[in-house]
Amino acid sequence: MNARTIQILGGAMVVLALAAVWAVRDQGGTSADERTGEPLFPGLVDDVNRVSSLTIQSAEEEYTLDKQGDHWTLAEKGGYPVKLDRIRESINAIAVFEILGPKTSKPELYSRLEVEDPGTGESNSTRVALKDGSGKVLADVIVGKVNTSGERMADPTLFVRRTGEAQAFEVVGRVNLGGNATLWLDKELTKIPRERVRRAVTIHPDGERLELVKSDRGDANFALAEVPEGRELKYPAVTDQVGSVLAYMSFEDVKPAAEVDFESPDTVKTEFECWDGLRVTVRVARQGEKYFAHFAAAYDPALRVEPATVPEPPAEGEEAPPPAPGDQPLKPEEEVRAEAEALAEKLSGWAYELPGYRATNLEKRVEDMLKPL
Repeated sequence: MNARTIQILGGAMVVLALAAVWAVRDQGGTSADERTGEPLFPGLVDDVNRVSSLTIQSAEEEYTLDKQGDHWTLAEKGGYPVKLDRIRESINAIAVFEILGPKTSKPELYSRLEVEDPGTGESNSTRVALKDGSGKVLADVIVGKVNTSGERMADPTLFVRRTGEAQAFEVVGRVNLGGNATLWLDKELTKIPRERVRRAVTIHPDGERLELVKSDRGDANFALAEVPEGRELKYPAVTDQVGSVLAYMSFEDVKPAAEVDFESPDTVKTEFECWDGLRVTVRVARQGEKYFAHFAAAYDPALRVEPATVPEPPAEGEEAPPPAPGDQPLKPEEEVRAEAEALAEKLSGWAYELPGYRATNLEKRVEDMLKPL
């Protein structure tokens, strides 16, 4: 083999090597470059406390989460509070995105990584923009799918693309932006156990009353105040469907109270009275197939029923037995008053869409409690 032949073969090998490199880049390969190991948004870690809004866009919707003082709210839901922990987690997760390597820069390949612009075709991507109080954009990124076939299984990675740029990247990190806007809401309404409730009265538009009562705090179940002659309850705990409504009350969606007519003739009202003086009133109105509820809370000292007996102190050296349910001390008046004020401030300005099974428990009638004739 002469020198001329060796030069030709050497040149051919260089051409083939370059072609291989470009083929990898064109196919979105994971070849390392000078950006590997750098943050996707340099300096954002130091600016996380400046973030005052997140705008999230998917194929289905676009909404904005705003910081109002110490709270975060959802603008599209009238400024209803959202989960602070999830906000913090999302901001911090984006701030620490670390570039693992470049992927494709070809728009026709974006869909494979789910980093196409949201709203184009059948996109599965989610765009999130972080801004400070002046409206300055601190980060704007299109989040794609999680890489489940990468080599770094110990560290979660996903595909992203900075909005407005062609180059997509694989980054180390994970952020949960999925689901619709209501998943950001703090959906807990009340946690008032049925043991605390003494009386519940439901009043229907036609004047029918369903009254459930307990004569003693130790009663296991509520009693129907007026049982029609010759009738009996379906089973002892049937009344708890109403008496337990406030125990773990949550909602599906929310809107300002002014958008629902709770003074309509079709509104059903249920009033709950607690042994310690707390009163909660719930009005249920329908809009089409949906049920909306309005809550009011107040403290009424006239409702307060102190324990009938005071347990005797134990003899010296003996341990006091736990008090019977009816003898347990009530929450102090100042605590109940403060609780009522907090509930009123939190709930009174809103109309809450309730799950159907919750709403129907607030529309029970006497006949629903009784065995069929």
